Amino acid sequence: MPKNLDAVIRYRVIDRCLRSKGHTFPTAAYIREQCAEAIGVNEIAVRTLEKDFSEMRNNESLGYFAPIKFHSYNKGYYYEDPNYSIEKIPLGEEDLLAIELAAQVLEQYKHIDLFAGFKPVVEKLTESLSIRHKVSSKPEAFDFVHFEEKPYVLGGAFLQTILNAIIEHKKIDITYAKFFQDTASHYVLDPHVLKEYQGVWYVSGWLESAGEIRTFALDRMKSLEMSTKTFTRRPDFNHEQYFKEVIGITHPNDKQPQKIVIEVKETLIPYLNILPIHSSQIIQPNHTVEVNLIPNKEFFMRILSLGEQVKVIEPQSVVSELKAVLEKMSHFYI
Repeated sequence: MPKNLDAVIRYRVIDRCLRSKGHTFPTAAYIREQCAEAIGVNEIAVRTLEKDFSEMRNNESLGYFAPIKFHSYNKGYYYEDPNYSIEKIPLGEEDLLAIELAAQVLEQYKHIDLFAGFKPVVEKLTESLSIRHKVSSKPEAFDFVHFEEKPYVLGGAFLQTILNAIIEHKKIDITYAKFFQDTASHYVLDPHVLKEYQGVWYVSGWLESAGEIRTFALDRMKSLEMSTKTFTRRPDFNHEQYFKEVIGITHPNDKQPQKIVIEVKETLIPYLNILPIHSSQIIQPNHTVEVNLIPNKEFFMRILSLGEQVKVIEPQSVVSELKAVLEKMSHFYI
């Protein structure tokens, strides 16, 4: 069973196209168009369709072994066996439950416009696979799966516009007000990436007026519009590496990652194995933890959340900054 829900839908669409009596020998372009329409996206890449064909032909886990052929004269695709269909290959109970679980996960984000669009896609899939009546015999199955409740996301209405701007390389005009700030400011951003952290969505990109990468929280935006002006993505901005250097969102552009050594109590180590402080975390035999990152406010919040079970021992600059925070906190309890 493919892990990607989009792939499940594409396989079914490809199968339908190749079995169609009204549109024989469909071209790759036609199949891609049908797949894009079913999923609700603008376009399916040529490489994606080629990979789908390969998976349907050869993937033993899928078990389709689809006899997909290309007809050189008619310039289109067909099944060598005219009676073949992946619909004749039944999905197992685990596969059906996995798809239903995916639908339950998406339900948690139904209040966000960007994800609400996936709901009809999932409904089409479950209906086409007749999943609903197959899993309804076990209605209690999901009574034992509890999802963390997702609060309503302020700024969620901007997600689709920002995503479109990123894809189309269009600048965005933002009216933005920080917390506890009466007046709003106007910014023109070249959006590069959307990121979610602890239930809040952010957009990061190049702010030409400041000459640096900036990150804006969507919940603090008063208005947002996609401009007609285009931009060129900065080749020197690797967003995966950018956020890998920090915990959370805050990224001081004038600092570089550094090794931080933290002494931890032995009883905390199993917990840190499951929930590491940072992706770079290395647990040493002498009950110390090493991380390589830029110490930002999220880092200090993470360390403070571990209380007396941890002690930062180097570098001294981080120790001093942490001491200053603790001294300020101590005044609240005198």
